[in-house]
Amino acid sequence: WMSQDRAGRNLRSSHIEQTIQSVDEILTAALVANPAAALREAYKAKVEADDAAQTNQPSQVVTACTAALDAAATVCDLSPAHEPLEVESAVWEGSSWIESFWGLTLSFEDSLATFECASCAEGQLILFDCAVTGNDDTVQLLSGLYENRADGDTGEFEVTLAADGRTFDGTMTSDLTGEDSPWSGQRTISAGAATSAESPPAQLRWVHQLLLLRGEAHLLLANPTMARADAEVATTLCCRTPGGWELLARSMDACGDVDAAEEARIELARLV
Repeated sequence: WMSQDRAGRNLRSSHIEQTIQSVDEILTAALVANPAAALREAYKAKVEADDAAQTNQPSQVVTACTAALDAAATVCDLSPAHEPLEVESAVWEGSSWIESFWGLTLSFEDSLATFECASCAEGQLILFDCAVTGNDDTVQLLSGLYENRADGDTGEFEVTLAADGRTFDGTMTSDLTGEDSPWSGQRTISAGAATSAESPPAQLRWVHQLLLLRGEAHLLLANPTMARADAEVATTLCCRTPGGWELLARSMDACGDVDAAEEARIELARLV
């Protein structure tokens, strides 16, 4: 299975080598300090997982990783290691979104008083003559006019900003057809909050990477639900480590959950 390309969800040799090196370093150090039987069992299972990965045996990777992770659960504190990503400000100004109707990235000006208050980088879509109701303590309703310069469509829109500042939902009414269409968006850039990726803490690095290793093997075995479960544990354990979100996005794709996959990629983008 190592010969499959990325689109075939292969387990890259470089990823395996990095995992092996990291797990070797952490577990070897831990064994010196704490020769607990469970930790020794984890180390033994980890070696078996390494061997299975190197010899292209995804089923054996799953079995060995499971044994190692089960042992780790008895000796490691598996509480979330990272502080959650900052909550977005519930404001439109300075924010950027992937909108649902055309799939464009829409960026708002720093002031909604600007006549053209939002546009995409290519200038294809603009929002203008906008009005907003609400404040930082309430859900914000934004209404105004839109113009798609690529297809000549114009119309009105009305959308509501979620209280967490990360999504909007509403409708747009086309002047060309007179029809209402649902319109939503996912925030891609924080309006002022800076976030960055973090590595798992040393004592959990091997656990996190074994979750990714097992998840990759599940994908290769056409078990995307199991891969998703591993990715969800990894992102809960270390929410600021990109690898878990990348695996989650691909797992959701494989499960056919396009919306959840996009949400995972948005989380991933916030860590860059």
